[in-house]
Amino acid sequence: MALKRRRKLNADDESEEMTLQITSMADIFTIILVFLLKSLSTGMSNITPTQAMSLPSVSSDSKNTMREALVLEVGKTGVLVDQTPVAILTNFGFEASEEEFTKKVLEALLRERVKNRKREPASVDAQTDPNLLVMADELTPYSTLKAIMNAAATAGYVDLQLVVLKPE
Repeated sequence: MALKRRRKLNADDESEEMTLQITSMADIFTIILVFLLKSLSTGMSNITPTQAMSLPSVSSDSKNTMREALVLEVGKTGVLVDQTPVAILTNFGFEASEEEFTKKVLEALLRERVKNRKREPASVDAQTDPNLLVMADELTPYSTLKAIMNAAATAGYVDLQLVVLKPE
């Protein structure tokens, strides 16, 4: 008699219709989608060097990401800070003296720093050290880069990033 009851209970269980609850799965997929979109949108915006510039390439497995920063571009004929010419170069070399060149770059970086402070005085980023992206042609000599990095450090830009191309 107990055997018949067991068979009857099993038959009742099989006749019930199973429903799939997808609410929890939809929540999980929504969270994953929001996370992926957020991480994609916080990446660095488009940085486009001038046509005459050839950036050096790097072959590294590092996962360093670029942050929003002031862009300083070193070309064959001059230095641009935020697309504004600040110093003249002759074939990547100093036109006059290294001291005069460094002074011009320093003044431009200090002007940008003051301008950024006025733009966002209550910002948390205004209290931290500002970032500087240095885009230099691969033929730029070390002496020119050294003068620019000295000027940047003197202006308070202690977080410098050199922009390079990573072959895919």
